[in-house]
Amino acid sequence: MNQRGDTIIEVILAVMVFSIIAVGGMTLMNQGIAIVQRSLEISQVRNQMDAQADALRYMHALYVTDPSSASASAAAWKTMTSTYSVASAQPFDETSDTTGCRLPVSGKPFAINTVTPGSMDDGDPILPFDLASDDAGVPVSRHNPVMAGTVDALLSTTYAQVRSVEGQVVSQGIWVEAVRSASMSATTPGYYDFHIRGCWYSPGQDLPVTLGTIVRLYEPVS
Repeated sequence: MNQRGDTIIEVILAVMVFSIIAVGGMTLMNQGIAIVQRSLEISQVRNQMDAQADALRYMHALYVTDPSSASASAAAWKTMTSTYSVASAQPFDETSDTTGCRLPVSGKPFAINTVTPGSMDDGDPILPFDLASDDAGVPVSRHNPVMAGTVDALLSTTYAQVRSVEGQVVSQGIWVEAVRSASMSATTPGYYDFHIRGCWYSPGQDLPVTLGTIVRLYEPVS
């Protein structure tokens, strides 16, 4: 009776085929998980950016209702439109590069404290980025307005957000630029375009993920 088993070559080929299928399946699974994670992060960052937009609208509404109001929100609006306003915003395609997320080379970026209860009414809700004259344009992680010496305090470990770090509220990967209209004058109130940017690293991405939106708010006519 002639009985013939598998040769070593056939066994090696079978193991090879199985390995290719297994590795391919794991790769596709990892890619799928990364896509789901990135989609979730984008939704979370959009919520964070919407919170910034809502805070801006809230401060604007209080200011328009009573420009002479002494409330923190009205005062913050005046500060944003005087101290932090610029003539033009950083182009969106310069929000990041191969080295990471990038703040404006020349600008006055800031964020709004949407974490601390009552900050919009009882305190200063503006979170400025400390841009030194010789330090502008470096990665976002280098700038920390409230925790001196902590290099990576503004580098988000998950997604771009405004959050509390060691008891201090900081903006990690989210910033705003207030751009005043060119036609603004004493007789023409004009408007401000608030460019809200989000930038962070997501799993499976060699380059940062970036999001942006613009909120236009008008100065009241006197």
